[in-house]
Amino acid sequence: MLRMWNTLLICVSILVYTFSITTSAAANETYVKTFSLSSSGENEVLLDNGMVISINMVDEVETIVEISRNESELFHQNLSFISLEKVTYLLHGNNEYLILPYRYDGSAGTTYFSVLKLQSDAVEQIHVSTVYDQGIVEVDKNLITVTGAIYEESDPRSTPSKKIVKTYELNNDSVVETSEQITENKQQYIQPENRTSNFYIMSQGSYNPPADEISRMLTEKAIEYNIPPELVKAIAWSETNWLQFRETDDPNGRWKAGDPVISHIDRRGIGIMQVTKYSESEVANNANEDIVRLKNDIEYNIESGIKILKDKWNYGGKITPIINDGAWDVLDHWYFAILAYNGMSYQNDPNHPNRKKEVYQDRVYKFLAKHSEITLTPFPIEELDFYYKEDSPVIRFNNKMHYDLPYLNRKTHHGYTLENWLQPISQVNLRTEPSTVKAQESVIRQLPVGEIVEITGEVIYDTNNTKHYVWYPVKTQSGENGFVASSYFANVEKKVETVELAGKSRYDTAIKIANDGWQQADTIILANGFATPDALTGSVLAKKFDAPLLLTKSDALLPEVALEMERLKPKKIYILGSYGVISKELEDQLVLDGQEKGYTVTRIGGGNRMETAALIAKEISATSNEIIIAAARDKYGNASPDALSVAPYAGSNQIPIFLTNTDTLSNYISEYISGKDITKVTIIGGIGAISEEVEAEINKLVPNVVRIAGSSRYETSLEIAKTLKIKSDKIFFARGDVFVDALSASPLAARENKPIILIKQDGLPNELKQYLDEELIYLPKVYFLGGLGAIGAETRSLVQETILNKFPVIQQEK
Repeated sequence: MLRMWNTLLICVSILVYTFSITTSAAANETYVKTFSLSSSGENEVLLDNGMVISINMVDEVETIVEISRNESELFHQNLSFISLEKVTYLLHGNNEYLILPYRYDGSAGTTYFSVLKLQSDAVEQIHVSTVYDQGIVEVDKNLITVTGAIYEESDPRSTPSKKIVKTYELNNDSVVETSEQITENKQQYIQPENRTSNFYIMSQGSYNPPADEISRMLTEKAIEYNIPPELVKAIAWSETNWLQFRETDDPNGRWKAGDPVISHIDRRGIGIMQVTKYSESEVANNANEDIVRLKNDIEYNIESGIKILKDKWNYGGKITPIINDGAWDVLDHWYFAILAYNGMSYQNDPNHPNRKKEVYQDRVYKFLAKHSEITLTPFPIEELDFYYKEDSPVIRFNNKMHYDLPYLNRKTHHGYTLENWLQPISQVNLRTEPSTVKAQESVIRQLPVGEIVEITGEVIYDTNNTKHYVWYPVKTQSGENGFVASSYFANVEKKVETVELAGKSRYDTAIKIANDGWQQADTIILANGFATPDALTGSVLAKKFDAPLLLTKSDALLPEVALEMERLKPKKIYILGSYGVISKELEDQLVLDGQEKGYTVTRIGGGNRMETAALIAKEISATSNEIIIAAARDKYGNASPDALSVAPYAGSNQIPIFLTNTDTLSNYISEYISGKDITKVTIIGGIGAISEEVEAEINKLVPNVVRIAGSSRYETSLEIAKTLKIKSDKIFFARGDVFVDALSASPLAARENKPIILIKQDGLPNELKQYLDEELIYLPKVYFLGGLGAIGAETRSLVQETILNKFPVIQQEK
């Protein structure tokens, strides 16, 4: 900002004691003269002793103080974010001094003073005081008095509960504190919870709009300037509790109800945002039209405060650090801008030993969390790298100008419109009205995490000024209409997120899936890449130990599989299958390697796939009173995929999966049932997979038998997902006729209890379209198991298109 440069030339004759406090020329006489300075540009004071005091307020960032005599510089000081409104010359005895009251830029009005001793050929700084919020420095004879604010936790910064008055005595080049007085500064004040949504009628002057109107002003102006509204609301709350005008008459006569809120001690901060850019006298005398508008126009005051905050944000990368990528819509990224809004004082350095109050930025974030009902991650103060120059207690940053803190990533929850669909990020109530006044009566139901809702109208602002979130009118996918609080929702990305889990071979695909799901695993399941039944029934074992499933050849461990095992650092490896499936030589090699690398090896293998399934059931020590039975082979003698589709449910609930022949019940099943308290059996597949005769035999053994089946393996997988109510916010799609790529994904799907749906290489069955249309209440993340050779590009596009047709507002990004 360009500033007007003003020159103030003031000649002071120390010989003529027009302003002298004393009346004699005795050695202990005291003479005091204070010079007011222009708030911008260059100020020059010429003393009769030949010294020139030059104070150049270049802009809001830089101030330069110089003292010289005969063009020889005796004192130089560069100040950042600090200005001076006056200087005081003091002659005490035979000594000459300057008292300089420094004021930080910012809403706190933080002030400190220094004392300079003037000598004929030198200037020495002999004292620097502590800092005072809303500080006022006055000099009387050789006494320096400082008045400042003391805040209680709930105090708005405009109106502290106490004030402190300290007196210092200047004698013989020494500044000594002589007295301290703390007095109550209590005000008649309407607590926020006792306010109503009505206009607050004042005995004279102006009034504060109702809370919902103030919330609207703060929100709309914040969005206009690309600032998260939650932050602006929290700042306005911290400064004034959302007041532009006083609500009550002050019993001591300092203001009337309806007067604009002016910071109580230093009389400089103006209005709801406590805009602090003018001197006390300028504010008191309405020195310009800007001051008048700041006092009387709440919307103008809000916009002025927002502009100041945006200026502080724009310091990022030049004066203050940037957090992460500096995206404006992330609440956490405004840490340093909020600090600067209040002032660069060490009072806002959480690690400074002389700090006497809660730092401003933490206070703002605390109010944001409380009144917007948002959980925030605290800024890691141990990461802060502030420093100070010896002659200036101003925070400086440029040792570290970027903070990479990816966990500080909470975005604003404001600004959604009719074009947006939302998902809850935590459980939240759907209400009949935009209010929590009727806390329980207005609840329709709880929306679970991930359920999509559509915004159906304009945003509504709460009538309680302690509720800083907004309300959205919404419609659920089941057709319910209601209202939801903004803080519990995130915008739905306008696309179907897809993940391909595929490698150049079935072995490589298993590695890719392990990489996607596990950083490290104490247990690994190892199966033959061509012995699919063992891998199918092993999914429950994998879920029990949170283990990935890797595939191997029967007699050799591929190098890439060995490398993946090293990455996972297991403590135990299970081999599934007999020696005919995975050789004794490979097992011996693993045992030998395990002795060196710290893992043990256990084989679970029977004489056939049915016995292996029974041995797995025994190993997991299941406590469930239910078992699942699937066909050991399909009608062509190949491995049936039915066990694959039920694996997520079985694994999540630790229900053993058994295999049987189509027409005869496996002895392993009847023996297991007789030895356990099994009360329920779920048969997977139609009568072509497991006959009615086998079902009748099972009915003799247990009281409850349920069959889940469709007309094909594809329909059966859909019926499993629907009947067992497997949550569909993530869906795994696997090719139904060649499903080896899906084997290794079954532990991953079981880990999260998400459905595995069988699909054809090309085309989308009507039954699957119907399932996606009827069953989805979430925009799902989609996993395709295998490459384009397994599930073609056309089929993938049809899946995404069908899902997006379910959610018509969301359009696929091209």
